[in-house]
Amino acid sequence: MDEEERPREPRVRGGGAAGGPSAEPAAARARLRAALRLPVPRLLRRLRRALVRGARPDTRAVHALRGPRDEAGARAGAHPGVHRRQADAPRRRGPRRHQLREGDGAAARRHDRDDAARADGAGGASLRRAHRSRRRRVGLSGVTLGNPEIFAGRTFTVPPERRARIVSAVLDHVDATRRLRVLDLGCGTGLNALALAAALPRATVTGVDLSAASIAVAESARRRHAAGDRITLTAANYLAFPGGPFDVIVADTVLYAIPASDDALFGKIAGDLVPGGLLLYTMPTDALGNRLLVGLRRGLRRLRGPATDALVLGLARALHGRNYDDALLRERVPYAYVVPDHYDSRALHARLRERWGFEIVATEAIRRASPAQLVHRLVVARRAS
Repeated sequence: MDEEERPREPRVRGGGAAGGPSAEPAAARARLRAALRLPVPRLLRRLRRALVRGARPDTRAVHALRGPRDEAGARAGAHPGVHRRQADAPRRRGPRRHQLREGDGAAARRHDRDDAARADGAGGASLRRAHRSRRRRVGLSGVTLGNPEIFAGRTFTVPPERRARIVSAVLDHVDATRRLRVLDLGCGTGLNALALAAALPRATVTGVDLSAASIAVAESARRRHAAGDRITLTAANYLAFPGGPFDVIVADTVLYAIPASDDALFGKIAGDLVPGGLLLYTMPTDALGNRLLVGLRRGLRRLRGPATDALVLGLARALHGRNYDDALLRERVPYAYVVPDHYDSRALHARLRERWGFEIVATEAIRRASPAQLVHRLVVARRAS
């Protein structure tokens, strides 16, 4: 028989039996499956760890969550309730990381759930609760806070041109020689209150603000001011503030951010004013441009984080860096996330007149200093005698 006509014998690789299943195709298929399997959960975990890398709870808060150490824990240098398994706790079941077979997705997911639950220690859930507020701060959970939470703990300084406008409007409508009782509602760091006390030599001025940080700065300035003995500063929510009555109430770009109904807010103001008292406020108008800008703020508010804060600050520096210092610009960043609870409108003026007896004495449109700023209006109203 010629060589071309001789039948070929089957080749066997890897020592397998002739005619049996080949081992190489099975291994190739396994490698292909492993290559096509994308480690999505692992990538997501790494991304999340990178985003919260700097947001760790305070050491004292962690110790408080863990509780006191016992003698065994103190000698071992670790808290027994967190770092070691309790004596009566069941042993952890399931495969460890080094025991997972390649491609065993169910086991890998079970391992990840066990790590997230921290079944070995009692501190896992508590530590996650301690991180929760910091996650909100870096924008991981979106921003669902209201305006008081945005302003609390921060300082806010009135720009010079706004201070001059408020003082000028007050002097136009009151007798500066009278013994007036003046309330600066939302006084911030106290610059309006100090200016009013200087312009009204016989007046006593009370400043109230939600932010204790702003009041601390204002109190420091008050002690150095010549009229400081006629100024009182209080950190409080105005709706619960028991002061009054007052002859003049000033609210510069404050009322629109107070989360209360018109009846509750302006009813409180009317009750704090004496008959014939003066109310002077600035507030965003209900113009279409303001409504559109507020819609953009709502979207930005849900995305708030370090990146959006840096973007807002960069825009503020580009637009106002020549006129304001960097500290003042940083104070203005939270305003980019404030959504008004109130707008100034003809309907509001009608309610002030019909329900609380206010007469609108004067109004003035305020030119906005930035394209990102809402258009405001200055309103002077006098309560009926």
